[in-house]
Amino acid sequence: MTRATHRHPDALPDVLIVGGGIIGTLTAVALARRGARAAVVERGEPCREASWAGAGILSPIYPWLYPEALSRLVNRSLALYPDLVAELTAASGVDPQLRATGLIIPVFRAAEWAGLAPALPWSERFGWPVRRLKGPEAREAEPCLAEGVLGAVFWPEVGQIRNPRLARAAQGTARALGVTFHTGEEVTGFEREGGRVTAVRTRTGRLAAARVLLAAGSWSGALAEAAGFELPVAPVKGQILLLKAEPGRLRRIVKHDRAYLVPRADGRILVGATMEMAGFDRRTTLEGLHFLSGALLEMAPALADAEVERHWTGFRPGTPDGLPYLGRLPGLDNLYVATGHYRNGVILAPATAEALACLLTDAAPPVALDAFAPDRPAQAHAALGFPRTA
Repeated sequence: MTRATHRHPDALPDVLIVGGGIIGTLTAVALARRGARAAVVERGEPCREASWAGAGILSPIYPWLYPEALSRLVNRSLALYPDLVAELTAASGVDPQLRATGLIIPVFRAAEWAGLAPALPWSERFGWPVRRLKGPEAREAEPCLAEGVLGAVFWPEVGQIRNPRLARAAQGTARALGVTFHTGEEVTGFEREGGRVTAVRTRTGRLAAARVLLAAGSWSGALAEAAGFELPVAPVKGQILLLKAEPGRLRRIVKHDRAYLVPRADGRILVGATMEMAGFDRRTTLEGLHFLSGALLEMAPALADAEVERHWTGFRPGTPDGLPYLGRLPGLDNLYVATGHYRNGVILAPATAEALACLLTDAAPPVALDAFAPDRPAQAHAALGFPRTA
């Protein structure tokens, strides 16, 4: 049960979290549960970047392509989600709408089956119920699919969450637990003495804490550099369309090489997302609109008459190998990172928060984090990391 805490406003926090996205906010919640004093400093409004912009699919894209360590972290997150959502809902009054709508990957060309071959053994190994469907079965599972679909791979238990609602619920819970939020405070650097960070500098002053967690998403690379450490995190721009249709029009999450479709409970449908190395360019473009609408019409032409309600961009915190950085920065006793989650931030948020809260309170995380070490060799994996083209 979540309990409100009352602390002296001038008390030095045990942990200062740089970045108020869903990763940073849920880590603050996990720390507060452990009795630690946590504070969050955020350059804008909490949870308004990748945490708000994404689709909330509770599965990596093609999870069998990742190292086993990521699959174990994913499964840990999935195990935590039901109780976490119940706690956040009770504490904040905001329901994040955790729903098991299932995920289907349709096959429109025979050659596509080869790329899906590892999906079945991976699913069996990690305990994900899965079915291989023939064409008519695929259209029965999702009637909006194009008539020419040859078949599909279908995970009936894969879920989704409404990430803007999850963010509001997490913020409300964190505040109820006594977490302090410094909003509109852009971090510009760090003060150091030897191997320790003594304070975080902002444009308006300085904030001190016993330990610091860098969880600033796409902005983490530049901030790590300010601390004297190279962390290759960069923004990967994604454009998303929001369609409006009647509830139940699209039943399942549909994923194909070009795009994904995510049905919300109120009938809205997310169509995403482009993959652009464009820096922090927030513009939506006609090219992006054409790409997403073309993919939609190829996959699910039955949705052609859906109303276009909105078109926006977000910045995924990308990494060369598609894996996050989790742990303490080498050479700095009290500076930790939880960033670079790329396309998997929402699915990995509960397990990341749990693991970092353990590290920051000198406990052992329940899942090994060696594969996500901040100083691991940077290796480019085209299928997982930064897009091939700039």
